[in-house]
Amino acid sequence: MFARHGANVVLADIDEGGGKDVAEKVDEAGGQAVFVHADVTSARDVAGTIGISMGLAAYVAAKHGVIGLTRAAALEYATRGVRINALCPGVVRTAMLDDAIRRGILTEEEAGAATPVRRLADPAEIAQAAIWLCSDAASFVTGHAMACDGGLTAGIPTRPS
Repeated sequence: MFARHGANVVLADIDEGGGKDVAEKVDEAGGQAVFVHADVTSARDVAGTIGISMGLAAYVAAKHGVIGLTRAAALEYATRGVRINALCPGVVRTAMLDDAIRRGILTEEEAGAATPVRRLADPAEIAQAAIWLCSDAASFVTGHAMACDGGLTAGIPTRPS
């Protein structure tokens, strides 16, 4: 989606084949992509990229750290005309979620039920929010952590009956 808007994209993933395939698709769609292999179990890779630790406490801490970094960097770079925001997605149909479902950690229904809208997000929905944050329409938005989570952070959802 970013490519369709003419963006240059850096893709980081442990799946080198899949990452290179996506980079080619970005290039074909009119954008420009660079793939970077990133394995969060490698200190060298982590030093060069931002990744996700599989431990829940580390994962949550990293998410909170991103918000703090976003706010601090937005203040630091605002006078230079640089806007910095964070996109905070909820439960999205991703390879990581598909793997958790495949391993029996949870079902698709359980994952969807975790949000007030009672469904998973399609990756394109998250991409649309990212496109808006990067567009001129959001030119006065900086230092913002945008929840794109189906109402998850709006409150504690009730259990389905």
